[in-house]
Amino acid sequence: MKMYWKEGGRRKEGESYFLLSPSSFLLIFFFLLSSSLAQPSSTLFPYTWNDRNIFAQNLITESEGILEQLAGAPVYHLEWKLSDDLFKLDGKAEIFVTNTSSVPWNDLVFRLYPNALGSSMIVNSVLVDGLSVTPSLESENTALRIPLSQPLASTQSLVISIAYTLAVSETIEAYGRLARFENVLSLAHAYPTLGTLENNQWETDIPSPLGDPLVADAAFFIARVTAPNIYTLITTGQDINHTGTDNQQTIEYIAGPARDFYLAAMQHYTFLETMVGETKIRSFVPTRLAFSLQRSLSTTKQALEFFSTYYPYPYREFDVVAVPVQAGGVEYPGIVNITNGLYINPFGRLNTVIVHEAGHQWSFNLVGNDQIEDPWLDEALTQYLTLRYQETYENRFSQGYLDYWEQLWDTSQEPNTPIGLPVDSYNESSYGEIVYGKGLFFFEALAQKMGKSELDAALKSYFSNYAWKLAEPKDFQATLESSCS
Repeated sequence: MKMYWKEGGRRKEGESYFLLSPSSFLLIFFFLLSSSLAQPSSTLFPYTWNDRNIFAQNLITESEGILEQLAGAPVYHLEWKLSDDLFKLDGKAEIFVTNTSSVPWNDLVFRLYPNALGSSMIVNSVLVDGLSVTPSLESENTALRIPLSQPLASTQSLVISIAYTLAVSETIEAYGRLARFENVLSLAHAYPTLGTLENNQWETDIPSPLGDPLVADAAFFIARVTAPNIYTLITTGQDINHTGTDNQQTIEYIAGPARDFYLAAMQHYTFLETMVGETKIRSFVPTRLAFSLQRSLSTTKQALEFFSTYYPYPYREFDVVAVPVQAGGVEYPGIVNITNGLYINPFGRLNTVIVHEAGHQWSFNLVGNDQIEDPWLDEALTQYLTLRYQETYENRFSQGYLDYWEQLWDTSQEPNTPIGLPVDSYNESSYGEIVYGKGLFFFEALAQKMGKSELDAALKSYFSNYAWKLAEPKDFQATLESSCS
C-alpha cells in the first residue's frame, strides 16, 4: 500500500492510499528518518545511551542538575576482565559519540594512552554502528584513527565498539600510573579515550612521560570489572552491583561526569571513612601503615570542605589510596593516589600532597585543560590552592611551603624559563622547578596585585563558568580581567 498525501485529493478508482495532511506526512517522514539513523543498543548494559538517570546516584543532590546538561558528552560502556596475576586485561569498549562541533567529522581519533606509559594496548577489532572498519595507528601507536563511511554531521551520534587487550607494565615508567608492582595494580587510562579537537582537527600529540597525558572531555562511564576476589578494587565513581564465585568477583560501576575512569587493585589494605555533607570520604593504606590513617582522613576531610567553598564537590565518594607510585601523588576523578613512602611519617609532606591532589578535583576534573600544551593551568593553580588551604588551616606552615618552592625555583639552572610552555619543553628537573615552583609565585603575585579575596572570587567564577568544559589560558585570563573591571 502506498502512503502519500494529496491536498484536497480524491482517491483514484482501483488505488488504495491514506489521505494524509502535509503535517502528518512530515511527522511520519522524520520518524522513518530518525529510525534509520538509530544507533545500536549497548551489548554490555541494559541502559539506553541518552539515559542519564542512573548517574544521579553518583552525584550529591546539588549537582544532579548536571545531568540535564552535557547532552553531547561521550558515554563509555566498559567491560574489563583481569587475569589472575593482574598483568593482562581483556577489554571491550562501546562509546556513544556525538558531534558537538559545527562541522562534519570524516573520522574519529581515540587516544591509546597505555602505549605512551610503558604498557601495551592492542586493538583487535573496531565497529562503527555495528559495521567493521579498518582503523590506522598514528603518533607512535598512541592515536587510533577510525574512518567513517559518511561524515558525522553536527549533533548526530554513532556508536564505536572496540575490542582490545592491555598488557600491563611492571616498570616505573610515567611514575607507575599504569603498572602492576609491589602487589598493587594501578590502572590508569585503560581504555581507548575519545580525542579532543583544536581548530576542528583531532589532537594527536605524543604525551610526555613528565606530565599528565590525559586531555579529555567530561564523559559518563558504566564499567563492569571481573577480577580475582582476593583483591580489593577501588575506582572512580560508585559500585552498583556485585556478583561472584569462589575465585572471581564481578563489580559494576557508574561514574560521571568525569574525565577518566581509574581502578586500583590491592591486597592487605585497611581503611577509615567519614562524611562531608553527602560525600563519603575513604582513606586506604597498606595494613602496615594503618597508624597514618587518621591523619590522612582528617586532612582529606578538611581539604574537601575548603575547596568546596570555591565550587561544590560533585560526587558522593572521594577516595585517597596509598600506592607505590613514583610521584608524590597522582589525581583521577573522585580518587587520588599518594605514594606509600609519605605515610611512614604522616606529619611530614603527606598533608601537603593530599591537599594538592584533592585540589585537582577542581583544576583538572571539574575544569579540564590541555595538560600536554598548558600544564601550568592546572598544576600552578593547584599549587596556589594548596597554599590557600594552608593559610586557612595551617598558617604556621604556609611560609615554609613558600620557602621550599622558592628555593627550588632559585636553584634551577633555567630560572627564567616561562611557566606557560608545553610539557616537552622542560626536562625532568625544570618541569617541577618552573611549572610547580615558579608557577606558584605567579599566582602569589596575582594575589598581591588583585588582593587575595578578589583572586578567590575570580577563581570561583572560573570554576563556575568553565565547569565540565576544557578551558584555555585565554579563558582564565578573561576571567581574571573581568574580575578586575
